Amino acid sequence: MLFRSPPAQILLAEDDQEMRAMIADQLRDDGHHVIETQNGMQLIRAAYRFEAAQLPFDLLITDIRMPGWNGLEALDHLRRAGMELPVIVMTAFGDARLHAMARSLGAALVLDKPFDLDDLRAAVARLLDRPEPAEALATSA
Repeated sequence: MLFRSPPAQILLAEDDQEMRAMIADQLRDDGHHVIETQNGMQLIRAAYRFEAAQLPFDLLITDIRMPGWNGLEALDHLRRAGMELPVIVMTAFGDARLHAMARSLGAALVLDKPFDLDDLRAAVARLLDRPEPAEALATSA
């Protein structure tokens, strides 16, 4: 008998609509449930709404530079509220200081854009303790 894990709840915050759709579609193809937001304030609202409904997220993937609250401000807010979930941070403006700041807020991984989508998929699988998608395994071999 083949055991399948239940879908993971992933909160995705990315202001670029095309990038957000591409990532969300791929994660859904991998069997995850993805809630999309386009800025830090929407990210926080979604996190609280799902937490209140006792449907907490398993993973947060957030861009750093977004309108309004950026990804690091939102992450800091969630951490202060006691939400401890794995986080992947994406940025097109990464430097050592920004990477260190993201890690100090608990980011498990910081990906510099552009990045290989299969690398993101593999990281998601590792953080969720699930088998890596077959395509990601083939490209990382």
